[in-house]
Amino acid sequence: MILVSVRLLWVLANIKEVKEALEKNNLMFGTLETWLVYKLTDRQTYITDISNASATGFF
Repeated sequence: MILVSVRLLWVLANIKEVKEALEKNNLMFGTLETWLVYKLTDRQTYITDISNASATGFF
């Protein structure tokens, strides 16, 4: 769990495009299932399963 959070912090601090998207409130993070549900619902639903979210550090 800690590694995912550290990786996310590194991405936010070191990748210019990600930082800019965050500043513009145009950035979303999640798990693979989050992305799949988001795409399969035509960008209408952005959710994740609680067990997966807590295991990856995105809870």
